[in-house]
Amino acid sequence: MKKRRTLVISLLLVAALMLGIGYAALTDILEIAGTIDLAKDDAEKEFNLDIYFSETVTVDDPTKATGRRNADNDDKGTFSVTGLKKVGDKVSITYTIVNDGEIEATVTPKTLLNTYTDKLIYSTDWDDGEGGYVSKVIGAKSSETITITVELKALPTETMQANFTIEFTATADDNN
Repeated sequence: MKKRRTLVISLLLVAALMLGIGYAALTDILEIAGTIDLAKDDAEKEFNLDIYFSETVTVDDPTKATGRRNADNDDKGTFSVTGLKKVGDKVSITYTIVNDGEIEATVTPKTLLNTYTDKLIYSTDWDDGEGGYVSKVIGAKSSETITITVELKALPTETMQANFTIEFTATADDNN
């Protein structure tokens, strides 16, 4: 009887041990820890390479203006207006901003640099109505256009050539 009791107690202990091991095996928590080092400047440069002005620039009347993307910096576009002859003459230049990246970007035009503001009126289809610009979100692998219109508001007293530059800043959504 004593042998039988010892055997039963031994079997119960082995069974309890097996249950404990089985439970531990099924409830084991795995932790993975690591470090990722990203240089903000390098990531920002890579992001900025994906956002640029397309080489295609459209001018609604090529006799009045020319436009292009800067060869040395594709974040800038320039155009020259030379063919406005009478008050009310207008010309529009359309640029395409491309996002070749995998992350959507918020694009905001900077102020147009120009001359002869007393003789010319300029506007864009991104104007906010208060002298600034609206930002546009350009999805990954897509593009958006911006059109600049220049109008002659007063006749010049001398020969003039108005040169404009438009730049933009692009930022990634912090959640991406």
